[in-house]
Amino acid sequence: MGQDRKFGAPAGSCARSRGISGSASSTAWPDVGSPRRHGRKPKHPDLRLVEGNREHRRIDANVPRPAPARPPCPKILDPVAKRHWKYVVGQLEAMGILACSDQGTIAAAANAYSRWHRAEQQLKAIAKGPEQYTEVMKTKSGNWIQNPIVGIANAARDAMVRYEAELGLSPTARTRLKVEKADTPGRRERLLG
Repeated sequence: MGQDRKFGAPAGSCARSRGISGSASSTAWPDVGSPRRHGRKPKHPDLRLVEGNREHRRIDANVPRPAPARPPCPKILDPVAKRHWKYVVGQLEAMGILACSDQGTIAAAANAYSRWHRAEQQLKAIAKGPEQYTEVMKTKSGNWIQNPIVGIANAARDAMVRYEAELGLSPTARTRLKVEKADTPGRRERLLG
C-alpha cells in the first residue's frame, strides 16, 4: 500500500475514507440532505418560553403542542416503578408541565428507578454484614473486579437522572424553568372583595 501524497498517510486511510481526496461515498460524513444532525438538539418553543428566551430568537408559534393531561400508567411497570410513576407525575402536575405525550419518558424514568432499586437491594442482600464492601468481588483466579451488579445500578441510576432531567426534574433543569404562577389576591383584595 502506497503513501497518500497530500497527508503522508497510507493510501486509503482516514483522509481518503472521509471523501477528502475524491473517493466514493462514505458513512463518516453525511450528505447535505441526510437526517443526521450535528450540534445541540433544538429546544421546543414552549421550553424556550419557560426558560426565558435568552438568545432573543424568534419563537415559532406553529409547533405541535401536546394536550395537558395525565397520561395513563403503563401496565408493564412493576410495583416499585408504579410508585415512582405516581411520584413523577405528581411533581410534573405541581409544576404545571405534565402532558399526555410524556408517558414514554416517565415510564422509562420509572423503569430505570425500579432497576436501580432492585440492583441496590441485591447488593445489600449479598453483604454478609452491614459493613461488608460488596462493590468488588474476587474472581476464581484471585483478581479483584467490580461487581457486575454495581455496573447495572450505575447505568440504571444514570438513565433515570437523564430521563428526569429531560422532564425538568433535576436541580439544574429547575433553574432554567420559569413557570408563571396565577395571581393570588392579597389580604386587602380578599377583605374588600
